[in-house]
Amino acid sequence: MSQTNQAVQVTTLPEMKKPTVPKVAYGEGRTWLHFPALVYMIVLTQIPFVLAVWFSLHSWNLLVPSEGFPFVGLSNYATEFVRDPNFWPIMGNTLQLVAGAIILALIAGTILALMLNRPIWGRSALRGIATVPFLVTPSVMSIIFIVAWEWTPFVMLVILAGLQSVPGEVLEAAKVDGANAFATFWRVVFPLLRKPYEIAILFGTIFIFQTFGEIYVTTAGGPGLTTNTLPYYTYRTALSSFQIGQAATLGVIGVIVAIFAARGMLQLMKERTVSERG
Repeated sequence: MSQTNQAVQVTTLPEMKKPTVPKVAYGEGRTWLHFPALVYMIVLTQIPFVLAVWFSLHSWNLLVPSEGFPFVGLSNYATEFVRDPNFWPIMGNTLQLVAGAIILALIAGTILALMLNRPIWGRSALRGIATVPFLVTPSVMSIIFIVAWEWTPFVMLVILAGLQSVPGEVLEAAKVDGANAFATFWRVVFPLLRKPYEIAILFGTIFIFQTFGEIYVTTAGGPGLTTNTLPYYTYRTALSSFQIGQAATLGVIGVIVAIFAARGMLQLMKERTVSERG
């Protein structure tokens, strides 16, 4: 058969059409499934926050019911920022607790993660033991150690997951180049752990800022105001002084500070990711 006849036969063959499968959007018709979780979140978080904002705009002293519930606008906020001599020292204590606990937890968590990332006998059991919080004698600095040790297991698990994702070829290349253990970690491994560290710092900042129970069961805010933090001061204002309006104001301030801290950290992570892709 000539090439001309073959070409004619090819062109006259009926076109092979693939069967078309109708595309169905994933989850179509199931968007209502998230409504229970959304309602649950609104009821437990948004409604209490709106009520706290409303209470913060009023003066309400449970010890003096005859004063009623007068609207005072932003007077409670001005009182806290300007006229309350305890507010700024307590804010300093809160920031000191957050910064100190995060730094110690990062250092201890990194050391534990590096130790447990090595092929040693009983590594699984040691990982379980390392997640048990430890309690020390209460004092001004021990609050930081208590909170730091409670967060060390979380940091360890995050950093350990990052270490196990580091390619073995990279470590072998560093070893061939003659880098020692510290140089390998600092110049090769540590830059690859930026995301795990950012996650640990983000969650640590949000949750350590809310520390209450450790202070309540150990120092009760003392001696004096040295271990008072913003959440504990809010509790004392509400249930010791019975100044509900002032306590609501402190709570709103705490939420705003935590939101700004989280958004700042997320924005920093986003900018670094964009710069790396660019």
